[in-house]
Amino acid sequence: MKKILVVSDFDGTINRKDLGEEFGKVIENYADLKDKFFRNSLSAPDVYRSILDIEGLSFGVIRDFYVNHAVIDEHFVPFLDYVNRSEIVHVIVSDGFDLLIEETLRKHGIEDGLCIFANTMRDNGNKVFMDFPFQDSECSFSGVCKKKIIKALRPYFDRIIYIGNGYSDIDAVPEVDVVFARSMLKSYCDEHKIPSFRYDDYGDIVKKMSRQYRGVIFDLDGTLIDSFSAIYESFNVTMDALGLRQYSYGDVMKTIGLPLEDVMRTIDGVADPVHAVEIFRSHYQEIYLKKTTLLHGVEEVIRQLYNEGYLLGVSTNKLGKYSRSLLEHLGIGKYFRQVVGIGDGLRSKPYPDTIETILSGFGLPKDDVVYIGDSLIDAQAAAQAGIRFIGVATGPARYEELSGANAEVVLDQFSRLPIYVNPLGEETRQ
Repeated sequence: MKKILVVSDFDGTINRKDLGEEFGKVIENYADLKDKFFRNSLSAPDVYRSILDIEGLSFGVIRDFYVNHAVIDEHFVPFLDYVNRSEIVHVIVSDGFDLLIEETLRKHGIEDGLCIFANTMRDNGNKVFMDFPFQDSECSFSGVCKKKIIKALRPYFDRIIYIGNGYSDIDAVPEVDVVFARSMLKSYCDEHKIPSFRYDDYGDIVKKMSRQYRGVIFDLDGTLIDSFSAIYESFNVTMDALGLRQYSYGDVMKTIGLPLEDVMRTIDGVADPVHAVEIFRSHYQEIYLKKTTLLHGVEEVIRQLYNEGYLLGVSTNKLGKYSRSLLEHLGIGKYFRQVVGIGDGLRSKPYPDTIETILSGFGLPKDDVVYIGDSLIDAQAAAQAGIRFIGVATGPARYEELSGANAEVVLDQFSRLPIYVNPLGEETRQ
């Protein structure tokens, strides 16, 4: 069994409110401090000292404000029960203060077994004493360098899962294996192409962590294989045969994944789309085996998923006969239970026919199967079939487009797929 560590941020994550922000609203110069922080001219400890190092501001006042305004995620206690039952280690890593976190959790009946890495706060009579034992130059503007803590814990765990929402979590996410993000952190991850699950609450997190797919269906072009050069050459051979202008590589790339006859219908000068498709396929058949390669990491991932017990299939808008011969030629055909494409008597994507045929062959509930693709048509087909979708930004669709297509997660590298298909890394045996 893999050793799993789950790291939770506190303010804005376990506590749904960012109470540093709330408390700052009653401080006269907070807006100026906040502006300087976001312009990186003040660190988090500098801001804390400016806010809390005020004569007469007692620990009791700060504690009462914090504890009374906190809103603990109602699913957090069931989440703790889940990780404890599953023998998963959970720690809190926060840029807040240890005593405030402890007091808040205690008020909600959470006292035992929590490991907390945070700034320290002590009651020193009329003055609040603060210290920042986890501050580090690697995270120069945070009181707690989450990145360094995670690096120190890394040797003891096979997989690290991070849950966060805000600015102080940014340095942590490149160091972990799986990210759950919302609010500002989710926007940051999407902008910087860092794969992350979106979540609303800890109930969502438990569902996604414990989900164990048993079947995985893939698109083909742009997801498993690079056949673009063969498609590009065949496309322009077709245009030349019809006496039409040549198309750029970029323009042809935009048609990948679309039914070929539909593409030909959109081209000015193509009087007979069926004939145009015949010309295309006649040339493509001559060159497709030698001009098609597996995308980076595909062979290793497919073999791994197969060996871990997943049922695998391919649903494609390429002709089924080409798809099956290609996968055999490239040495991975043996891993797929079914390979279904157009020409197999089914409607093309975004209709769900090819996916539904594979689902029927798998004999699995829809919740146990996920579809992997590189295009918006793939996302639409998965939705039509009623199964979840994971995007891989390895084809013509941009990362941002796939992020907005109701994907569970979007991956920048195919090699990341096994972790996001199965966050806890448990084997799936049929």
